[in-house]
Amino acid sequence: YVPEYGSDKVTITLNNGTTLKKDDTFTYNGVELKFDFVNMEYYSNPGFADPQYDASFTLNFNTTQSTDSAINLLNAFLQDHDLTCKYDISNIKNFTSKNKDVVTNMPSYYQWNGYYIGSEASFNAGREVVNGLCENMFNYFTQVKDEPVESLSLYSPKLKSNLTFATIENVNISNPTYSDGIVSISNASITVEGNDLLEKNSKYVLKVGLSRVDANGNFISKNTIELATTDVVTAERYSKNTITLTSTANYQIPVILEEGRYAIVVYAATEDEGIRVSEMKAIAFAETENDTIETVYYKIEITQNTDNTLTIISMPKSSITATIDYKDAYTYADIRRTLMQKLLNIGFPTNDTQIQLEDNTVVSENDEITHGSTYKMKFKVETTAGVVDAYVYCTIPASKLYK
Repeated sequence: YVPEYGSDKVTITLNNGTTLKKDDTFTYNGVELKFDFVNMEYYSNPGFADPQYDASFTLNFNTTQSTDSAINLLNAFLQDHDLTCKYDISNIKNFTSKNKDVVTNMPSYYQWNGYYIGSEASFNAGREVVNGLCENMFNYFTQVKDEPVESLSLYSPKLKSNLTFATIENVNISNPTYSDGIVSISNASITVEGNDLLEKNSKYVLKVGLSRVDANGNFISKNTIELATTDVVTAERYSKNTITLTSTANYQIPVILEEGRYAIVVYAATEDEGIRVSEMKAIAFAETENDTIETVYYKIEITQNTDNTLTIISMPKSSITATIDYKDAYTYADIRRTLMQKLLNIGFPTNDTQIQLEDNTVVSENDEITHGSTYKMKFKVETTAGVVDAYVYCTIPASKLYK
């Protein structure tokens, strides 16, 4: 086959050289056949595997033959044209017969969400129940996602409301380098000014990590990512005033890295739990190279800034596509429901789930939903490599014929 945009442009080429495209008609064994429908779907990441095409077509039998006779004719056509049916033909006959019984009797006995399925109107009423459940669930999620998380421990000590991270007075690192996903530091030391976060006789270590940064390069003091090392980093015991922490080690940039912009930083943390107790300082690298780390899930770009610090930008690659029926006009709720229903089939929304345009512009409830535009929403999905970011996309049909 030769895939092009739109089913009218798809041509199926058989092994014997015969070419078939939409609306072709021909006679086979005295019966007129019509190549009635061709569809080509492109999956950028189905199940987060390699991209692939999925082709399907409909063969319309212009005949009043019985179902068994029509299936026999189809089987003969497949064999004569060197095509293989995915399913056993005899099983298709049996299932067809059973399905006819089910179709005849099911609408009178079976309900979907409290509505009999015997008519399109009744079926749509049952579907609206599902839409309502998804809408209610998303509304509840919106209400609670920003609520503070309470500690369940009965023995958690209370901290002063004005408590701040300890100040780093000096940072000295001999020839820090970055290459091929590895941060190397030697004879590194930081001097930390003691405050109420540092407990007397407790041990602390120097950590290298990734801190989120905003558009202006300012640290976002939340969810700092500790970089792993197999080297031994010596802990020091705090007594009073200041503490100096040292390290000579190699640190690994993770390949599964939540979407965002990061800087490589040093900081002080508790030895046992790795809890950060100091502010963070970005590392200025003596030797480095711009780099790209790419896996099936993320593309991570690493670039050097004018002050020799590094900026790391992680972008998710995994995506799925949701479809929506054509309407003359759409609401924000229409798009949100379509995207949310699709992503809930395989994952769960992030705590900052928003509808966006392809250029990351956030869409608000008062914005116009335009035909031909593509909208997206970020979500989380569990994979064998861990929980990763992904996007669900939906393109609004430009016209009734748009596919």
